[in-house]
Amino acid sequence: MKKFVLLFAMVLAGTVLWAGGSAASSGGSSSDALSGNIVVTPGAVTLDYWMPININAIKFMKSYAECEPYQEIQRRLKININFIHPANGSEQEQFNLMMASGDFPDMIQGSNRYSGGVMKGVADGVYAELSPYLQKQAPDYYRIINETKDMSRQFYDEAGHIGAFYKVSPYPPAPYHNRAITRKDWLAEFGMKPPTTFDQYEAFFKAVLEKKSGVVPLYLPVIGGARNEPYYAFNLAPDWFVTDGKVRHAYGDPDLLKYVTKMNDWYKKGYISKDFPSIPEQQIWSLFDTGKVAMYWDSVDSSGARTANLPFEIENCPFMRETENTKLHYQGASPFRRSGDETSITTSSSKAELDAALKFLNFGYTEEGAMLYNWGIEGKSYTLVNGKPVYTDLVMNNPNFTTENANYIMRIHFAPKMGISDTVANPTVIKNEKSLAFRNQWKDDPNVDGIYRMPPIALTSEENTRRAEIMANVNTYASEMILKFIIGTEPLSNFNNYLSQINSYGFQEAVKLTQTAYDRYMAK
Repeated sequence: MKKFVLLFAMVLAGTVLWAGGSAASSGGSSSDALSGNIVVTPGAVTLDYWMPININAIKFMKSYAECEPYQEIQRRLKININFIHPANGSEQEQFNLMMASGDFPDMIQGSNRYSGGVMKGVADGVYAELSPYLQKQAPDYYRIINETKDMSRQFYDEAGHIGAFYKVSPYPPAPYHNRAITRKDWLAEFGMKPPTTFDQYEAFFKAVLEKKSGVVPLYLPVIGGARNEPYYAFNLAPDWFVTDGKVRHAYGDPDLLKYVTKMNDWYKKGYISKDFPSIPEQQIWSLFDTGKVAMYWDSVDSSGARTANLPFEIENCPFMRETENTKLHYQGASPFRRSGDETSITTSSSKAELDAALKFLNFGYTEEGAMLYNWGIEGKSYTLVNGKPVYTDLVMNNPNFTTENANYIMRIHFAPKMGISDTVANPTVIKNEKSLAFRNQWKDDPNVDGIYRMPPIALTSEENTRRAEIMANVNTYASEMILKFIIGTEPLSNFNNYLSQINSYGFQEAVKLTQTAYDRYMAK
């Protein structure tokens, strides 16, 4: 491809490829992308790899080309990787620009950003259909995803096609721990334990208003954002989920009225920040750290690491529910071993580049590759003690960056690979018994499971396109109206009118399309 010739010529000429935030490579990336190329093996195949870079890593490196585990992988496989990183916060925008340009890299991580999903990208000729190659050229990935019928149905569509390499857990992954975060000292001052029921949460909010002048009791997550725990308290999800074989989506579900009614009540009582729709997440952290917000939802791990040096201890609370005995069916561990970080090979790759990409991606599922991805470089980031990997001080007590940063610098956290539980390999989580106990504090809740989670179903190209058309309107309208119901600019008495409008966009057709795909998945 022309871009490879240009890039290699630039390297030979001594051109600096880190443009301090400006693009130094094509591949459809916009002018504020980062790009870097370290040629490990002269004459070897060079692959362009488009992938986001974690915000914790970019503080200390300009590109994953500087990440030593990635450098080691290139040396071992004799394959060169040119990393192309979209600017943080504009990944989808830059992905869309790349798609519109028609100039694609060899590999794309986060390939499900394609409108209609990975398999729509295959159908449109953007991503390679991989099933003809896996058995011979990616045998370790092939073996894992074909272990059982339940496994294979998670990766193949109904036609037996596959369009990406995914992170695979050796067992169903633990739930990602986003919980309500508050202050231990304030709970103690109020004579309260961590709240569980709506009534207990409300008692806490009321105490904040009465005893902490000028403090906002709760920052409510933005509608449709990453933190959707209030939905889950009503056994809803702002995405597709399934109950007893029936496909549902909160935006068009009559039970959504319970959620907006409760949140509206809390908003009127002053429990919820008046400007919650417009406050960036990092600003919420600052408000919480300085005692201006009493509770917010976030990752237990990152909150524990971020607040470690504050003059107070934080508490993470049980998942919110109506009563102590209410069963929650979305927040528990997913029963599916396939997770994210999906990476596709594009059809722009030549035969040699396709072969190299298959070899590179398969490496993450070998025993050797999984160790390197999950633990980093032996003798540097970890050593073996009684046959088990133990992180060195370079990871756990580095004077130049935190352990949370090390998680993205000294190992490869986000990647298609054979993954390992965070409670085993995430240095932030395992750094000390206190942080691990904090992560596991509520893990044995008998009233929480994940049986409502939607399996990785595959819609046909036509189904995907039609559902995306419908849901574009549904999502926009629902986000606006749910916010209006919460803050009171739309009366709750109009909720049935809201559902009628949602249905006028074709919502029931979208449900039917998804139900059909779910039924096909279960029949595989």
